Amino acid sequence: MPRWTTVSVEGPEPYEPLRAAPGIEERQAERLAKLRAWRCGDRVRRTLAAVTAAAGGDDDLMPPMKEALAAGATVGEVCDALREAWGSSTPVDAQSDWQSDRRSDTSLDSPIGTPLRTTV
Repeated sequence: MPRWTTVSVEGPEPYEPLRAAPGIEERQAERLAKLRAWRCGDRVRRTLAAVTAAAGGDDDLMPPMKEALAAGATVGEVCDALREAWGSSTPVDAQSDWQSDRRSDTSLDSPIGTPLRTTV
């Protein structure tokens, strides 16, 4: 049985965040600073605005996302552009929240069975 469906008698397994090895955060910050120094800020802003515009309409998202990434935008910045258009979703963490939401509104179920709360 896959790990993500395994539940102990006491309840779900506790969440343990991944801890990065010492020094990784500093090295990643240096890489990000070099990227931001290399890229053209105006081009990045323009391409991220195109991502937000495409997400807010019926346009295909892949071309503007590819252009933004090619311009040096980070995946996080592209995600921020999408959140600007769509808002954000937060998985329901507690089992009791899941059960109360399920009773009140089944439209919160995602295709993989994890309910989401959307905030705009």
